[in-house]
Amino acid sequence: MRARSIMLLALLLGVACSSVELLPDRVRVRTGPAAGTKTRKVVALPATCGALSTLAGSPSESTGNPLTSECAPPDVEGVDGSVRAALEFQGFQVIDSEQLNATSRERIEKIETSRSVSQGVRSPESWSREVERRGATFVEAPPSLQRSILQELGADGLLSTRIWIGAATGLSARRAVEVQVRLLHVPSGKLVWARRCTLEVGGLITDAVAMERAARCATRGATAR
Repeated sequence: MRARSIMLLALLLGVACSSVELLPDRVRVRTGPAAGTKTRKVVALPATCGALSTLAGSPSESTGNPLTSECAPPDVEGVDGSVRAALEFQGFQVIDSEQLNATSRERIEKIETSRSVSQGVRSPESWSREVERRGATFVEAPPSLQRSILQELGADGLLSTRIWIGAATGLSARRAVEVQVRLLHVPSGKLVWARRCTLEVGGLITDAVAMERAARCATRGATAR
């Protein structure tokens, strides 16, 4: 009887162990029509993050709903740092988003032109310019201003990063964490590549650690041209 109990306990433990076995990392790479263009100097936008119940597709592609920011800001900043470091190591010159925000000021110019006539002689045209600058982030700026700023910086590419965190399931809180890094060619606005890595984590692994692991996985193999 005791032997049968031990065998049953061992069987139950074996089933429990197999149920928490994590899936291997999955990497998907999609190249776009601008894959062969020069993209060495890139502007990195701040990462966006949201929690999903499933990672079958991104919200923008499947439902059109915006991402719900449910990630701690320091964790998202950690992903930004990991992506920048990985790309710089692989030959890219990355412009930080803070530099973008410093130059992304809405420029409103009011030009006043006046003419005067003295003793029947028309004087040369005179004018004055007043420039009002209001603070604005790059993402909030109009598309025309964004293009102007990117041209002024001499940027070849525009990099965006998205993070998705799946719902935790089971006692081990296993969940999927996905990071997608997408690079657009600035002059044409066409896709260079999109790299997506999905990994499954559980137990004591925090979202911050999982997000950085997925970010390094997504950028692995991306080289500057």
